[in-house]
Amino acid sequence: MARNLQGLLRLAVEHSENAATKPMDPKDAEWLDKALSASTVDLSKQLTNDVQTLSSHLSSSEPDLNETKNVIEDLLTLTEDLDLSNDFLNVGGQDVLLKLLFCGPPSLRIDGLKLLANITQNNPRAQSLYTENGVLARLIMLFEEETDLEFLRHLLLAISCTIRGYLPGINVFVESKGVDLVLSVLIREVKIGKSDKAYRLVSKGAFLVYCVLQELASKHIREYFVLYFACNPSICIFRFLFRYFSFLLHLSKKYIHVSASESSSIVHKVMDLLYLLDDPQEHLLAALSFLLRPLGSHSSYTTNIQSEESYKSFPNWLQRHLDELRKMNDPADEERRNYIDCLLKVLS
Repeated sequence: MARNLQGLLRLAVEHSENAATKPMDPKDAEWLDKALSASTVDLSKQLTNDVQTLSSHLSSSEPDLNETKNVIEDLLTLTEDLDLSNDFLNVGGQDVLLKLLFCGPPSLRIDGLKLLANITQNNPRAQSLYTENGVLARLIMLFEEETDLEFLRHLLLAISCTIRGYLPGINVFVESKGVDLVLSVLIREVKIGKSDKAYRLVSKGAFLVYCVLQELASKHIREYFVLYFACNPSICIFRFLFRYFSFLLHLSKKYIHVSASESSSIVHKVMDLLYLLDDPQEHLLAALSFLLRPLGSHSSYTTNIQSEESYKSFPNWLQRHLDELRKMNDPADEERRNYIDCLLKVLS
């Protein structure tokens, strides 16, 4: 008895007759060709038709919302393929998506964000297009006015897909104070209520903030390696390591103060958000560790944090949660335990 597909194949081959093949009758071949053609959909043609239909609906004074949503659902399925995502741009989808995002029916705004996420994910061409035409900057501004949690969650998704791995997009996000805005929104929504939707929003926003900081640092570190070794090909490794950690110190100082004042800095807002949560969020801990670790426990900035009245209890808060995580001893919490341990050493 066959116990798997390989065994089933072997069984079928061993018990098959070695019959000679014969040419297919031309009429049968023609019928088969027509049957296959009738059952095969030209995806590029379907995509073009969907874009044209969506454009027509959005231009109508009274669009059929159900039919429009069905067309968008079809486009969401098609644009999961990278080649079809680029076809979407080639057949006029860029302008149609703009209309859907900023002028379309309010009930379809989230669908527009989903479609933008599909188009831009791992697609430098689309990322460049929607960064250079100002869409990214306009989306970032929506954080200041939007309050619907589901919309905000998909807004984070669309922005994340537009900038992940694409440095010009990350630069626009930072220059538009995107990190500060995201953290402010997360703090605001958690203060309103600690619902499941709010926690899902925090999870997505915290991941975006951490990834942005990580990619900024990676970019500058790569540039530093290339430039430094090009200028100093015979440098002693110990001397290089000293210079390298000095560079990390400079990098941390540079990106801690993304906002205008210390009270609204990334570090302070991350700490404020952590205080509000019942359970320390991993990517917030990672972002804070990433920012403070190169500074060390004796830097003036770390000392200032330790001396501020509102943050004096932060190490105790960290220690309490670390004790709880160690007591549970869940392997899934290992990263959080490591981040908290690191922060306690920096803030000690």
